[in-house]
Amino acid sequence: MKKLTILISLIIALTMVPLGSFANEPVSEKSITVQDCIVKLIYDNENNPQEEANFYGLRHICESFGYDVEWDSGQNYAIVTGGNGKTLTDTDGNNIDALVIRPGAYVIELLDERNGKLDELPAGYEPFIENNRLYVHSSVFEKYFGLKAVID
Repeated sequence: MKKLTILISLIIALTMVPLGSFANEPVSEKSITVQDCIVKLIYDNENNPQEEANFYGLRHICESFGYDVEWDSGQNYAIVTGGNGKTLTDTDGNNIDALVIRPGAYVIELLDERNGKLDELPAGYEPFIENNRLYVHSSVFEKYFGLKAVID
């Protein structure tokens, strides 16, 4: 009988706790609406469509979230740094000082004060310029800036 009473008390106590209190809720949230999206079809080696890839304007999104973007017209690349106390991270969670993104390149350069390293992009996901804007795949924003695209 004592076990049954404890079990019933535990069930009642758990049902009184709001379910959302155990979730990892974001500290802050900001969203922007991006109407400038380019969708590319990615093909396999036999020219069969495999998936759709969404590309967004680098400057618009980065600057909307407080990152700094500079364009080096002589070297033809964009360099993104953390502005306003923003932090860039690599895939291992290490802080980095800057990302160098070159149109047509299959790598993104990750720079910090000690060294640099390259992060390879899958074929078909290389950045490109259209209408004087540099577009990058949505995975770049999630991977280095912690931004996730929500497509309605």
